[in-house]
Amino acid sequence: MRYIELNPVRAGLSAVPADYRWSSYAHHIGRLIDPLIKITRCFGRSQHAFERQLAYQRLFDVAVRWIS
Repeated sequence: MRYIELNPVRAGLSAVPADYRWSSYAHHIGRLIDPLIKITRCFGRSQHAFERQLAYQRLFDVAVRWIS
């Protein structure tokens, strides 16, 4: 997930994954709702949207440092 979501950042198309229009990152962190995306349990065991969104966002807190 990190590799794919961070490709636009590595390519210089956006500063952060949430800003790239074609990324699902903004949906997964709760920034916008995309009706085409279905949430599966692979994004976290919690059924609560806020906890899933926070867990997804934390995955990228670590990964973003690798790019710099």
